[in-house]
Amino acid sequence: MMCAMRTLQPLLLLLLALASPLLAASPQDDTALHEEVQSFFDQLTKGIEERDTELISTCLDFDHLADEMETLGVDMPPGFMLGLRMGLIAGFTGGDFDHLTERLELRSVEPESDGTTRVIIRVMDPDLEVWTILRWWLVRGEDARWRTYDWMDLDLGLRASTLMAAAVHDSSGDLLQFIEVMQQFDAALVADDYTSAQRLIEQLGELEVPDSLKAVYWVQRAALETLLEEYESALVGLDRAQALSDTTPLVHILRATVLSALERYPEALASAERYQAILGTDADTDASVGFLLIELDREEEAFPVLLRALEDNPGSLDALGELMRLHGNGHDEELLRRLAAFPDVRGWFDALAGYLLEVEALAALRFCCAQLDALAPEDTNVEYYLAEAEAAEENFRAAAQILVGVLPDVPAGEREIYLGNILTYGGVWDDDPVWAYAQVPDDAHFAFDYLAWEIDAGEEGDEPFEALAARHAADHPRDYRPAFHRGRRTCLRGDYGTSEEHFAKAMQLASADEDLDTVLEMRVENLIRAGKVGAAYTLEPTERAWEWILDSCYWSEDAEALLAGVELRRADHPNDAELGAWQGYAHWLRGEEEQAAELLGKADLFATRLEESGYTWALQEAMLRAMVRTGRAKEARGFLVKPGVDPFHVLLLRAHLGNARRTASAVEACLELGWEPEELLQDEDLGPALADPEVIERLGWQ
Repeated sequence: MMCAMRTLQPLLLLLLALASPLLAASPQDDTALHEEVQSFFDQLTKGIEERDTELISTCLDFDHLADEMETLGVDMPPGFMLGLRMGLIAGFTGGDFDHLTERLELRSVEPESDGTTRVIIRVMDPDLEVWTILRWWLVRGEDARWRTYDWMDLDLGLRASTLMAAAVHDSSGDLLQFIEVMQQFDAALVADDYTSAQRLIEQLGELEVPDSLKAVYWVQRAALETLLEEYESALVGLDRAQALSDTTPLVHILRATVLSALERYPEALASAERYQAILGTDADTDASVGFLLIELDREEEAFPVLLRALEDNPGSLDALGELMRLHGNGHDEELLRRLAAFPDVRGWFDALAGYLLEVEALAALRFCCAQLDALAPEDTNVEYYLAEAEAAEENFRAAAQILVGVLPDVPAGEREIYLGNILTYGGVWDDDPVWAYAQVPDDAHFAFDYLAWEIDAGEEGDEPFEALAARHAADHPRDYRPAFHRGRRTCLRGDYGTSEEHFAKAMQLASADEDLDTVLEMRVENLIRAGKVGAAYTLEPTERAWEWILDSCYWSEDAEALLAGVELRRADHPNDAELGAWQGYAHWLRGEEEQAAELLGKADLFATRLEESGYTWALQEAMLRAMVRTGRAKEARGFLVKPGVDPFHVLLLRAHLGNARRTASAVEACLELGWEPEELLQDEDLGPALADPEVIERLGWQ
C-alpha cells in the first residue's frame, strides 16, 4: 500500500509574502450556484496565470478578512489592512498559488446561514502527483461578484486566517522560520535527500509555534520516518500530532500507510476509512483501501472500491494493479475492459507487471501478459515477465526457454539483461551451466564469462566449471578465458604457483588490449599475494603492470609490497616525482606517522598523473592526518589555496590551525554536503579539535 508523502501546502508560503507588511463523493449542489462558483475559480486562476493584480484584487474580499482577523484578536492599526492587501496580492501573483492552475476540481458547494458559502476543491500537486484538498470561504457581494476571504488545507487542518493571526502575534520570529525550514524540508523530500531532511526536521522541532503547526511538524517527521522504514517511531509521532490537533486528517491516512507496512491490516483499514469519512474518497485512498481489503481476503468488497478509484482517475496505476489482483474472481470481463482502456498501458506495463510479481499475484501477471500480447505481439516485455513468473515458481529451465525463444527480437540495449537471465535461470539456479551455455551460441564469450563468475557463488567445486570450460574450449580453442578463470579460481584458494601458470597461458592467448589488461590485473594481484613483487614488476606492458601494482597495494593496504614496488620503480625511474608520495603512503599504512608526514608533505599531491589515477583523495587524507597527528598542521597551510580541495580536508586542517571563525565556516560547508555533526565529532582527528568552546558557540551546538 502506498501513500504519497504530503508537503506543507502553499497557504503557508503566503505568510512569507505577508511577513514585511505584517511584521469523498461530491454532494448534489444547486447547478446554477455550482456554475457561478466554478466561474469564480476560473477568474481567480486566470489572474494567477496572467499575474493580473487588478483581476486578483476583484477576487478577494478584504472586509470579510478584516472581520475574521478582528475576531482572532489581531490589533489592526492604520495601514495594517493596506499592508495585508499588498501581501495577499503579492502572494497570488508571485507564484505561491500557482498550484491552483495545474488541475482544479470543484468537489462541493455549501451555502451557510450567515451568507458565506463553503467550497471544497481539490488540486493536483505537480511535484508529488497527489491531490490536495482545500476548503475556501466565498461571499457574493452586492455587485453579484463572488470573492474569497479565507481558505484551509483540509489534510493538515490549517486555516490561512489563523496562521496570519499567529504570524502577527509571533514576536520571536519562530513561525516564519518554521515555514522557511519546512520549505527546505519539503524540497529535500521531493529530491529523496533524506540526510538533509533529517537535519531539517530536527531544526523544526526546536521552534516554538502554535499547536496546529506543531502537529504538522509531527506529521512530517512521521512521513520521513515512514520513508526510512522507522515505523514504530512514526506511529509515536502520529499519536503526538493527533493529541495536539484533532483537525489534521492526514494523520489517519499516514497511519494507515505505517500500519499496512507493519502488516496490521485491520487497523490500517480503519485508519484509511476514517480519513475518507472526513474528506471523502479519491483514487489514491481508494487504491489503498482496495489493497487492504484484498489483504484481508475481502475481494468482493475491494472490487467496487477499485472501480470507483478508476472512475475518479482512469490513469491510477495503483488502482489498476490492485484490480488485476482480482483475476479469477468472476470479474475478468471488467478487468479486460479496464486494462484495454488504461492510458498508455504499454508504457506502464513494466511497473504493473513488476508490482504483480512483487505481491506474487502470478496468475494475474499471466493474465495481464496475455492481454498485452494481444495488443502488442511484438513487445518482448511480455515474455520477460512470463519467464519471471516461471522462475518465481522455480520452473527455471522453462523460464530460460521462454527468453531463448524471443532473444532474436530483443532490442540491442536489452540483450545483455535477457542473456543474464537465461544463464542465471538455466545455468545457476537450475544447476546446468553447460545446457545454458549451449542456448546462446552467438554470445559464447559473454556466456562463458558470466557463468564462470557465477559458478564461484556455489559450493559445487570445480566439476561444473571444468565441464563448462571443456565445452567452451571445444568451440573456441584459442580463447584465453578458460585459462584466465582457472587462474582466478586457484588464486582464491591460495595456490599462487598454479595460478601463475594459468595466467601466463591466458596472457599468451589474449589478443585484444582489453582482454590482456583483464588478465594482467589478476596476474599482478596473484604475484603480490605470493610475495613476488619483483616478478609482477617485470610483466609487460611495464607501465600498466606498475599501475596494477599500485592498485593492488592500495586496495589491499599492503605496505610492504608497496615499498618494494617503489624501490624497483625508483631504480628504473629515479626522477619519478610520484614515488615520494607512494613511499609516504606506505609509511602511513605502517603507522609510521613521522615518516609519512615528512614524505607526503614534500610530495605534489595535485600532480596530473595522481589526479588521473583516482588515488589523490586518499593520499591527501593520509598527509593531512599525519601532519595534524605530528603537530605539523601549520606546515600544510599551503594546501588550503590549492584548487578543488575536498571540504572535509579543508575542515580537518582548519580545525588544527586555531581559527574558530574559519573552522565554523568549514564545518558549515561540510554540513551542506550532507555530513552529520555526529560524524564530524566522532572523527578521531577532527572531533577533539572541534571541542573548542568558541567553535561550538559559533555553530550553536550544545
